[in-house]
Amino acid sequence: MKELLIIGSVVEVKESKLFIIGSRMMEHEGVMKLHYCVVPYPRGFTTVANVGFILEDAITNVICNGYISEGGAKYLKGKTVLNQYIDGDAKEIAESKMQTMTEEIKEVIKIVSKQKNVDEVVKGSES
Repeated sequence: MKELLIIGSVVEVKESKLFIIGSRMMEHEGVMKLHYCVVPYPRGFTTVANVGFILEDAITNVICNGYISEGGAKYLKGKTVLNQYIDGDAKEIAESKMQTMTEEIKEVIKIVSKQKNVDEVVKGSES
């Protein structure tokens, strides 16, 4: 899996130009693969009927990348890592991995939260 494209990117699939409005990992032929949610370019969204999903592998050319802020870049990097973690896994394995990762993240947040409180107490006592 390549690096995730940001919302607003315009890509080519065969002869069509498409505008990316989202992305998600979805099951394809028994394994998890990156799909982009797209609408036709330049019309964009006109009805639900013109919204579709394409596989990342179907993109033949990236015409332009969408706007990305510093916060957006951090989000995109994190989402790319998560997607790469489960890319190609069977749905059940991917769900299990994500559940394990979620639990680990919750534990890290608890530890960091406690540490932050300790740091604030130490800073307060130094003043």
